[in-house]
Amino acid sequence: VLFSMCLSWPVAVQAMDSDDYYQAAQEYFEEGKLKHAVIQLKNALLLDQDYTKARLLLGKIYLEQENPRSAEKELGRARELGADREDLLPLLGKVLLILRQEDRVIEEVKVEKGDSIPLQINILLLQGKAYLLKEELDTANQKFSDVLALEPNAAEAFLGKARVAIKRGEHEPASELIERALDRGMPIRQFENDRVLAPFCDEIQRKETWKDIGAIPRYRFFLHPLQ
Repeated sequence: VLFSMCLSWPVAVQAMDSDDYYQAAQEYFEEGKLKHAVIQLKNALLLDQDYTKARLLLGKIYLEQENPRSAEKELGRARELGADREDLLPLLGKVLLILRQEDRVIEEVKVEKGDSIPLQINILLLQGKAYLLKEELDTANQKFSDVLALEPNAAEAFLGKARVAIKRGEHEPASELIERALDRGMPIRQFENDRVLAPFCDEIQRKETWKDIGAIPRYRFFLHPLQ
């Protein structure tokens, strides 16, 4: 009798709204469950197509899933909806670089008056990389110098300047710049699969090994292939 009464008792089920789905998506994202997060974000967008934060997070997830086309679509929509520059531009710039749309980075991802220092640094790094891809080395180098004027310990800016030096055939300055990036916290494992930078890092590691045993050999960087 009790079982039948329980079955017949009305159960109130509160429907989830777009904010609930977004919150669930955030939790899945923080746990690394990206597919689950995408489902929740799509549920949120079914209820509210103009949910800016959902578009941003979806774009970020697509970027992590190596789906730049979908990321560009979502981030573009977030931009139309007035997404905050601080949240949007670093993601959008990364996506456009992956898609080899350097001109769009230069034209659309720009520093504006009132931007925070971290945002300015992000934008200048993105622009430096864009000019580097376009082989406009002087402009690229200046962008990385502009970053260092804002943050003297910006390891990624030293790395950008090292890439410029390598393209110019200036191997010893490039090695020094890479060392400065490493000294400022850039993990050497980041270079392991980089065919341009890896030979320089290998030589730096050998140099450090010789330092440890009290002797520093002379070495010449031009012996290493750059391609």
